[in-house]
Amino acid sequence: MKIVVLLGGIGNQLFQYVFYCYLQSKGHRVYYKDETLSGLAHNGRELDKYFQVNIRPVPWIITMFLKCSWRFFPKYYKQCIATDQNYLESKLLFIGYWMNKKFRLPTIEVQFKPLPLKHANQAVLEQIQITDSISLHVRRGDYLLPECTKRFCGICTKEYYQEAISFMCKKRQAAKFFVFSDDIPWCREHLPVTDAVFVDWNTGNDSIYDMYLMSHCKANIIANSTFSYWGAIISNNSDVIYPKKWFGDIPAPDIFPSSWIGI
Repeated sequence: MKIVVLLGGIGNQLFQYVFYCYLQSKGHRVYYKDETLSGLAHNGRELDKYFQVNIRPVPWIITMFLKCSWRFFPKYYKQCIATDQNYLESKLLFIGYWMNKKFRLPTIEVQFKPLPLKHANQAVLEQIQITDSISLHVRRGDYLLPECTKRFCGICTKEYYQEAISFMCKKRQAAKFFVFSDDIPWCREHLPVTDAVFVDWNTGNDSIYDMYLMSHCKANIIANSTFSYWGAIISNNSDVIYPKKWFGDIPAPDIFPSSWIGI
């Protein structure tokens, strides 16, 4: 028996789901333990709400055992940092982010459930489908918090986006940019794009619709964010630009397809 802890936002939950499936592929009986509301509060457990997944919650009696025993039996546990790929299969409880492409087997698919679209999102989706659409994601918001600045800030700078936009415009002369961000005013002021669509209405529990729309674009410029990373992965595009430096204080994770371009 193995237990994978779900925590963080939906991007992290998707990595944890892939690891969950990886453990299943090794012949283990796997459960999940929901800790998505601990730490930085995003929108709770969104994994099975929006994605076609088959996961089992850990039985309550095992949860009670864990609460009572974890201090006395640490050898049964595994805790990891974000880029750790050297997990110990003998462990019981897996707490981490499992950001490594070795866990994404060809048989593991990540797909959205059919989602009901509001008029504004439906209209943008139709534009995405008929244009040479490029999603561009800028994440500021929580990355500007004191506890996050060391790890996440100063990576996706104005210069990063300028170079990425220039590259895409040279390669795709009919490029149409669709900008997704938690700070659209900053994007309007600093991004060198004309005739772009700025999507600013998917907030709070509706944020997932930004990822959904990104996943339908024909190319992607992502931030150092698992949110736009998964938007690009689900799109199955080869034209994707990502920041080579992903974290400010530890090495970048090995998660990027070889066809993607790092800047």
